[in-house]
Amino acid sequence: MAEMNPTKSYRFKIYDNGNWLKKESEICIEKTFNIFVNIRKIASLLCMPLDLKELAVGFLITEGIINDINIIKSIEIKGINIIVYSDKFNAKIDYWMEIRSSGCIGVKKSWENLIKPFDIKINIDPEVIFKAQQILQESGKIWKKTGGTHIAGIFSLKNGKLLEYSEDVGRHNAIDKVVGKIYLKKIDPSSCFLVTTGRQSVGMVGKVARAGIPMIVSNTAPLSQGIDLARKLNMKLICFSREPIFNLYC
Repeated sequence: MAEMNPTKSYRFKIYDNGNWLKKESEICIEKTFNIFVNIRKIASLLCMPLDLKELAVGFLITEGIINDINIIKSIEIKGINIIVYSDKFNAKIDYWMEIRSSGCIGVKKSWENLIKPFDIKINIDPEVIFKAQQILQESGKIWKKTGGTHIAGIFSLKNGKLLEYSEDVGRHNAIDKVVGKIYLKKIDPSSCFLVTTGRQSVGMVGKVARAGIPMIVSNTAPLSQGIDLARKLNMKLICFSREPIFNLYC
């Protein structure tokens, strides 16, 4: 199945200082997709119909459902179903409804069962951080057309090079998609940092931690449990990053 166009053109009117103006612009498409592992339904996600295989891989990794990309044999998209095939999947999980901006019906996992704290020292030039944010913003093609997406990018800790980026209407989905991309390319996540446009809740920080990425940069706010989890896991969490200022929380 070919992926759909992620945007659709709509006509509308603008009220501007007593005047009505006609306009037409591109709007993001959101659609519900189901993720299966073999015949087992894992989750339903409200997302843009783009990078769906990467979304499935990233979701399985960041939710702690799998921790080894090599157990995936193949991925197939059938209508609204993304099916991941694996001979070695036998995880025992419970379903729950989690309230997320990404419209996610996820799996019940305790953040206490995340990976061990990171054992890595990160020394990075602040100018590299600001440059990465600039690069990411310039890469957001759908955001430029619609203003309706979150963007997540993964950069090299060594030289600040952009390795992959993704866009989606949900900030969780954008992270899942970009994580899926680096895992499919077999890029070492511990050598990277993630730049995103979303608030850093415990769910966001937990996803990045499970992906094995030790550093997060966001232009928006952290939330209390996100800070607490990042500190527990020895991650570097930078928020309100807007050149020439950022806040380092841990």
